Amino acid sequence: MQYSIVIPTVPRHHRYIPKLITFLDSNWNEMEEIIIISSSTDAKSEKKLRSSLDSLNLITSLRLVFNPKKQSAGDNRNTGWNISISDFIMFLDADDWYSKKRDLILSNVIRQKNADLILHSYWKFKPKFFLNFDSFFNRQDWIETQKLKESTWNGKLRTPDFEFGINGDTNVIAIDKKGKSLPVQHGHLTIRRSLDIRFPSRYGEDGLLIRDALERDLKVIFIPNKLSIYNQITFHFMLRSIYRFVKRFLIFR
Repeated sequence: MQYSIVIPTVPRHHRYIPKLITFLDSNWNEMEEIIIISSSTDAKSEKKLRSSLDSLNLITSLRLVFNPKKQSAGDNRNTGWNISISDFIMFLDADDWYSKKRDLILSNVIRQKNADLILHSYWKFKPKFFLNFDSFFNRQDWIETQKLKESTWNGKLRTPDFEFGINGDTNVIAIDKKGKSLPVQHGHLTIRRSLDIRFPSRYGEDGLLIRDALERDLKVIFIPNKLSIYNQITFHFMLRSIYRFVKRFLIFR
């Protein structure tokens, strides 16, 4: 199964792109193309990103699209969706980290379940090496459309009009067999290209799109494996967090 990768980005995240593209090209084998959609009015930033990508020796086809105005992540994702050529699209975020097995795992589930849309769990704050510990092949406890609908609409954790929450949570709820609530992450869904739904323009996160898919009874699969890291714990990340904390303290004390 071949698929397109769509990555929306903005200039402050351009520095992550070359490393992510190199990782994808080296580890994920079923990609047909990678599409980067950047909202930028900064010609200097655009030129620098193009130069850094041109220097990569890639196997996978790469397309870089610049929107000359500021757009939401939803608009950028929809742009990539509309120009993609594969049967399925994997949406990624430029500043997150992914398991080397992620494309294989998701592709296998799509084939086995004939899914329209697939999601997975994730680490919120962890070192990168946690992605090496993946027990997927010993677990087949996928949560499917009806169970997602029941837990989402009957759940008390999110209000119906809430599109996304803190640290990447959406307003879709997954409850595992033990009754534990699992995070359903924004920005990382994989979906059938031919579907006539799109991301909402206002924020562009996955919450409303996933709920729309559930309302239409599309084949939605959630797997509880943590296949990405929302915020990797690094020295730079900790320094940035301390800086923001001190800044807020000085402003609001």
